[in-house]
Amino acid sequence: MMTLRSVDDILAEVNQLPGLGDVRLRVEALVSRVEMFRRRAKFGLPESESPPLNLALVGPPGTGKTTVARLLAELYAALGLIKEPKIVEGSRQSMVGMWVGTSAPRTADTVREAMGGVLFIDEAYSLGHDKYGEEALAELVRLMEMHRGNFAVFFAGYTQEMKQFFVVNPGLASRVSEQLEFVDYTNAELWSIVDRFATMRHYLIDEAVRPG
Repeated sequence: MMTLRSVDDILAEVNQLPGLGDVRLRVEALVSRVEMFRRRAKFGLPESESPPLNLALVGPPGTGKTTVARLLAELYAALGLIKEPKIVEGSRQSMVGMWVGTSAPRTADTVREAMGGVLFIDEAYSLGHDKYGEEALAELVRLMEMHRGNFAVFFAGYTQEMKQFFVVNPGLASRVSEQLEFVDYTNAELWSIVDRFATMRHYLIDEAVRPG
């Protein structure tokens, strides 16, 4: 069992990441929603909309989607939304078989591994390219409904491709109620990333190479 960090520690790390302005605000809003949900339950008030578990992380490559997904898995566990902060990476290779009828059991095996944590599927649109992938998606949607609340699914990929992806299976979009949009870093943010990695590795960057 992994050691759980506090919500404050995880949010502090999220806030140290460069860029991610809107994503950071959405993460903080999620924490607030969980707190509101619990307060209402404490006072016996009718249930409001429960915090979202399944997410879509969309945007260009190299904008922090995988990093944020890992931190969100930790945050979900710290908030008690999932049992443990584990994240299992699913893919077409692990979930889609070569013949009709083989994708469903492969997908079920992947979900079983992720149970209690997060299933993270990068380039998720690769599941919707053919009947084999669509079989995997149909099984995943079925298991998301059957085991609702027992695990979370994060779908990640490029913005346009992800829009098309959610059309492939009508039941999928209704089970993914939240979308985090990642954008390209500015030059200043890219230099912040370079500084961070340089500091971590005990390097100093010559000021002469910085842009004016």
